[in-house]
Amino acid sequence: MENAGDKSKLGKESVESNINGENVEEKHVSGDDNAASTAHQDKKKVNPKKPIRTFPQFSIKEAMKIAKTIGEYNAGNPWTPEHIASVLGFSKNTNSFFYLTSASRDYGFTIGTSRAKTIELTALGRKLVFPESPVDEASSIKEAFNNIEVFKKVIEYYHGTNFPEDQYLCNTLKENFDVDPSYHADFLRIFKENINLINQYGYVKSDTTAMSVLSPDTKLVRVEQAGNSKELFVIIPFKEKTQEYPKGYFDEVYNSLIVPAAEKAGYTAKTAKRSGSDVIQSTIVSDIYKADIILADLTEHNPNVLFELGLAIAFKKKVALIKADDTLPIFDIDNLMRVYSYDKKLWKSTLEKDITSLGKHIEATAQTSETTYLELLLKRS
Repeated sequence: MENAGDKSKLGKESVESNINGENVEEKHVSGDDNAASTAHQDKKKVNPKKPIRTFPQFSIKEAMKIAKTIGEYNAGNPWTPEHIASVLGFSKNTNSFFYLTSASRDYGFTIGTSRAKTIELTALGRKLVFPESPVDEASSIKEAFNNIEVFKKVIEYYHGTNFPEDQYLCNTLKENFDVDPSYHADFLRIFKENINLINQYGYVKSDTTAMSVLSPDTKLVRVEQAGNSKELFVIIPFKEKTQEYPKGYFDEVYNSLIVPAAEKAGYTAKTAKRSGSDVIQSTIVSDIYKADIILADLTEHNPNVLFELGLAIAFKKKVALIKADDTLPIFDIDNLMRVYSYDKKLWKSTLEKDITSLGKHIEATAQTSETTYLELLLKRS
């Protein structure tokens, strides 16, 4: 005779499982239903729980289109997902539009997704769409970046300056931030796109003293991209030595001016400032020797820059020289050297001109018939 207590144990027991984000009630029964229950469990075993995604599926640049559309086409008033989707060329019920509206929400620009009756701007979204100054627009993008906790923590971990090569960054994502390896490629793409968007806005000075990971005057060093282009090694100060330039100024010069200018000229910019590696003098010497072309920034007359420039000249490298405007002459032979002067304000409007002009300066240096400064100087001796 079956014990009543045993029967209660073998009766209907339910446990909650989470499969791909959905709650599923799993029932254990006795008797003839045992085989069906076992088959049901085996079926679920081949569908393991999907790893949690802790960052949006779109970059800030893509996500901000939702807020910009509301501002431009509906005067900033709440608008239906159908209207927004129509303007952006989406179908309202597609997954891609849902994820785009979710990204806009997660970055803090809007309230509501494609499944809501309306989508409306937040205070941050209004600051982005209706900025009172360039500072508002730039700071709203940085605030949106901070709203994604894992992005914020990665910046904190690397002190907001420089990042290692992708393979080492991926190891850190897995070990320190619980980002599943299946998301690493997507994370790197979106993370880099967001950083490069921030860099495009140039140096933005703020009077605020509030502490944040990406305050309006935080600088980020652009992550170097591997590719088939030739290498331009950049000799530039790591730190500012005078009060004339704010902290992180040369990081901004590198990210916002040199890197895009090098890309225009067909080169990949590289600097000795790399996290996760011990950069010693022999490494720098090797980098200078192997580079296809050198670019040196003479601003502040930095001794290390001048030493490394001397090595480049001795190695008979072609060298593109630059300096911030108002930089005083440094050599007795300055009149013999082609030096490009860039606008030290690094405003978005001035950077557009300087990026184009510096790209041409790099191209001209590479194509010059006067092969090296060393040969030029020897001819005059």
